[in-house]
Amino acid sequence: MNGLQKCGLLVLMTLTLVGCQSSADLAQSEAATVAGMEKVDNYDGLINHYKTKLEAGDNSVATVEKLAWAYYNKGDIESASFM
Repeated sequence: MNGLQKCGLLVLMTLTLVGCQSSADLAQSEAATVAGMEKVDNYDGLINHYKTKLEAGDNSVATVEKLAWAYYNKGDIESASFM
């Protein structure tokens, strides 16, 4: 492997690690945002957050349950029961 190939490999590995770090930072930021909304009972914000996740394609059971929980805690039992 010549010097140019080694340099290219090093750059590729560095960019890969930076991409992984960005994903982890984004997940931590999202978790902090959700925790803040839960702490102050911002159910409208939580409903918007989980609806946005569903619209983006995250159809996991956990996301649907969290959306139903937010509706329930807001007092909108009818919307919660359709989840």
